[in-house]
Amino acid sequence: SSGINAEYGVNQATEKIEDEIMAPIQGYGYKNASACFQRGAPKSNRQACVERAMGPASQASSYVQQEMNMISERLNRCAQTCQDDIYGFSSNKTPEQQSQMEQCTSACASKCSAALPEMMSRIVNTLKP
Repeated sequence: SSGINAEYGVNQATEKIEDEIMAPIQGYGYKNASACFQRGAPKSNRQACVERAMGPASQASSYVQQEMNMISERLNRCAQTCQDDIYGFSSNKTPEQQSQMEQCTSACASKCSAALPEMMSRIVNTLKP
Protein backbone atom coordinates (compact mmCIF):
# COMPACT_ATOMS: atom_id res chain seq x y z
CA SER A 1 0.00 0.00 0.00
CA SER A 2 1.22 3.49 -0.73
CA GLY A 3 0.38 4.55 2.83
CA ILE A 4 3.02 2.12 4.05
CA ASN A 5 5.41 3.32 1.34
CA ALA A 6 4.83 6.92 2.42
CA GLU A 7 5.52 6.01 6.04
CA TYR A 8 8.67 4.16 4.97
CA GLY A 9 9.75 7.20 2.95
CA VAL A 10 9.20 9.53 5.91
CA ASN A 11 11.14 7.16 8.19
CA GLN A 12 14.01 6.99 5.69
CA ALA A 13 14.03 10.78 5.32
CA THR A 14 14.01 11.21 9.10
CA GLU A 15 16.92 8.80 9.56
CA LYS A 16 18.92 10.51 6.82
CA ILE A 17 18.30 13.94 8.38
CA GLU A 18 19.27 12.69 11.85
CA ASP A 19 22.40 10.84 10.70
CA GLU A 20 23.77 13.17 8.03
CA ILE A 21 22.63 16.60 9.16
CA MET A 22 21.58 16.75 12.79
CA ALA A 23 24.23 14.47 14.33
CA PRO A 24 27.16 16.63 13.17
CA ILE A 25 25.40 19.83 14.32
CA GLN A 26 24.56 18.27 17.69
CA GLY A 27 28.06 16.83 18.06
CA TYR A 28 29.56 20.25 17.46
CA GLY A 29 27.18 21.73 20.06
CA TYR A 30 28.04 19.11 22.68
CA LYS A 31 31.76 19.58 22.00
CA ASN A 32 31.41 23.31 22.53
CA ALA A 33 29.15 22.82 25.56
CA SER A 34 31.80 20.66 27.24
CA ALA A 35 33.98 23.78 27.51
CA CYS A 36 31.33 25.25 29.82
CA PHE A 37 32.36 22.65 32.43
CA GLN A 38 36.14 23.07 32.25
CA ARG A 39 38.03 24.03 35.37
CA GLY A 40 37.97 27.76 35.81
CA ALA A 41 34.78 28.21 33.77
CA PRO A 42 32.42 30.39 35.81
CA LYS A 43 29.68 28.30 37.36
CA SER A 44 27.26 31.20 37.29
CA ASN A 45 27.45 31.36 33.49
CA ARG A 46 27.34 27.61 32.91
CA GLN A 47 23.67 27.36 31.86
CA ALA A 48 23.92 30.33 29.50
CA CYS A 49 27.14 28.89 28.06
CA VAL A 50 25.47 25.53 27.36
CA GLU A 51 22.44 27.23 25.80
CA ARG A 52 24.72 29.26 23.51
CA ALA A 53 26.69 26.16 22.53
CA MET A 54 23.54 24.15 21.81
CA GLY A 55 21.68 27.03 20.14
CA PRO A 56 22.44 26.03 16.54
CA ALA A 57 21.41 22.40 17.20
CA SER A 58 18.19 23.56 18.86
CA GLN A 59 17.40 25.90 15.96
CA ALA A 60 18.16 23.18 13.41
CA SER A 61 15.94 20.71 15.26
CA SER A 62 13.08 23.22 15.34
CA TYR A 63 13.46 23.86 11.62
CA VAL A 64 13.43 20.14 10.77
CA GLN A 65 10.35 19.64 12.97
CA GLN A 66 8.63 22.52 11.17
CA GLU A 67 9.34 20.89 7.79
CA MET A 68 8.08 17.50 8.98
CA ASN A 69 4.94 19.13 10.40
CA MET A 70 4.24 20.73 7.03
CA ILE A 71 4.30 17.31 5.32
CA SER A 72 2.07 15.85 8.04
CA GLU A 73 -0.41 18.73 7.81
CA ARG A 74 -0.49 18.38 4.04
CA LEU A 75 -1.32 14.68 4.36
CA ASN A 76 -4.01 15.37 6.96
CA ARG A 77 -5.63 18.10 4.83
CA CYS A 78 -5.66 15.82 1.81
CA ALA A 79 -7.21 12.95 3.80
CA GLN A 80 -9.82 15.31 5.26
CA THR A 81 -10.71 16.46 1.73
CA CYS A 82 -11.12 12.81 0.71
CA GLN A 83 -13.44 12.23 3.65
CA ASP A 84 -15.50 15.34 2.89
CA ASP A 85 -15.75 14.55 -0.83
CA ILE A 86 -16.56 10.87 -0.43
CA TYR A 87 -18.66 10.69 2.72
CA GLY A 88 -19.97 14.24 2.91
CA PHE A 89 -22.59 14.34 5.64
CA SER A 90 -23.59 10.71 5.11
CA SER A 91 -23.88 8.63 8.25
CA ASN A 92 -23.85 5.36 6.30
CA LYS A 93 -20.57 4.34 4.77
CA THR A 94 -21.04 1.97 1.87
CA PRO A 95 -18.35 -0.52 0.79
CA GLU A 96 -18.01 1.49 -2.43
CA GLN A 97 -17.33 4.68 -0.45
CA GLN A 98 -14.81 2.87 1.73
CA SER A 99 -13.01 1.66 -1.38
CA GLN A 100 -13.01 5.20 -2.81
CA MET A 101 -11.69 6.51 0.50
CA GLU A 102 -8.81 4.01 0.47
CA GLN A 103 -7.92 5.00 -3.09
CA CYS A 104 -8.11 8.71 -2.29
CA THR A 105 -6.01 8.51 0.88
CA SER A 106 -3.53 6.29 -0.96
CA ALA A 107 -3.18 9.05 -3.56
CA CYS A 108 -2.61 11.53 -0.71
CA ALA A 109 0.19 9.37 0.66
CA SER A 110 1.77 9.15 -2.80
CA LYS A 111 1.66 12.94 -3.17
CA CYS A 112 3.36 13.39 0.19
CA SER A 113 5.99 10.78 -0.66
CA ALA A 114 6.68 12.65 -3.88
CA ALA A 115 7.21 15.85 -1.85
CA LEU A 116 9.87 14.26 0.40
CA PRO A 117 12.86 14.79 -1.93
CA GLU A 118 12.03 18.50 -2.22
CA MET A 119 11.70 18.75 1.57
CA MET A 120 15.02 16.96 2.03
CA SER A 121 16.67 19.33 -0.42
CA ARG A 122 15.33 22.37 1.47
CA ILE A 123 16.57 20.97 4.78
CA VAL A 124 20.03 20.17 3.40
CA ASN A 125 20.35 23.56 1.74
CA THR A 126 19.18 25.38 4.85
CA LEU A 127 21.30 23.49 7.37
CA LYS A 128 24.46 22.63 5.48
CA PRO A 129 27.54 24.35 6.87
